[in-house]
Amino acid sequence: MLRDVCSFEDVPSTIPPQQMDKAFVQELVRRRITNRRLPLGRAVGVREMSGDGQPCDACDVPITRGETLVLAIVSLEWKSVRFHFDCYRAWDAERQTLFSDNGGAGSGR
Repeated sequence: MLRDVCSFEDVPSTIPPQQMDKAFVQELVRRRITNRRLPLGRAVGVREMSGDGQPCDACDVPITRGETLVLAIVSLEWKSVRFHFDCYRAWDAERQTLFSDNGGAGSGR
């Protein structure tokens, strides 16, 4: 089986999300939703707090103390997901697009 040469999964986690191109982050998030690494369901609870050094679920870059951590509880899976603020916005926009493209049907992701 051929490996995708331009795999976003191989992106080094040293590039801060602020320096990532917006289109790149959107594509990364889209692929992670499609690969079920990120949920498709909507956030039923969102909380903002200071970063704690743990990685963002969207880009794998640590969310430092000087950054805003967005913790989202997702309805279809009832799981929590951690994001940088900009990564959360990209995830929310992409999951809405993908959800409506699927006819709004919950796919259990």
